[in-house]
Amino acid sequence: MVICKYVRLGHAAYMPHVDTIRFFGMAVRRAGINIRFSEGFNPHMQLFFAGPPPVGMESECEYMVADCDLSAECFMERMNATLPDALRIVKAGNVEKCNVAAIANAAAYEITLKGGDAERAVDGILQRRELIIEYTVKGKPVQKEVRSLIYDLKAADNKIYAVLSYGNSNLRAERLAKNLLKISSQPVYDMDILKKMMYNYTNAGLTDLDSILFGKG
Repeated sequence: MVICKYVRLGHAAYMPHVDTIRFFGMAVRRAGINIRFSEGFNPHMQLFFAGPPPVGMESECEYMVADCDLSAECFMERMNATLPDALRIVKAGNVEKCNVAAIANAAAYEITLKGGDAERAVDGILQRRELIIEYTVKGKPVQKEVRSLIYDLKAADNKIYAVLSYGNSNLRAERLAKNLLKISSQPVYDMDILKKMMYNYTNAGLTDLDSILFGKG
């Protein structure tokens, strides 16, 4: 198996996750790579992704596992020859088995506000014992207590830097940022969000996924 880290930038950020999966499948075929298929009535290519990022959010740290026998170096070279720069693979390694979705439970985001005061928005938030945000899902209002899902939060140069829970207890960066602006009595401005890094979070703290999957080197 090959574990890959890839970027999702520019126009590729607006590609729905299901289309990203199809796109990588087509890239595998163009590269002439033999990927194992699942069994059953509807066999599909054994490509496994860490999780579906929101449409419109750029990322420097998406992960995929391909069930094949190629070396990591050969797989990355052949895939990148068919992929656009906006979806290029930046790291790869060989593994016996890997469930990235099971260990990726935190992520770091850089949120660039197009108005407002980022420092004012995050001031005192980490000192709160409770933080309730509001958002809409399928037309219905939702309230959620999220303080325990925020592992780090700071601001500089009118950007918000946040490390948030990811996966089963996901806290979406744009939902947090919009609510922080409202809480600080600011209008909700447009923003650009870049996912910078993914982590495994335990009681011992944060460990970046790259060191777990690819080693310290």
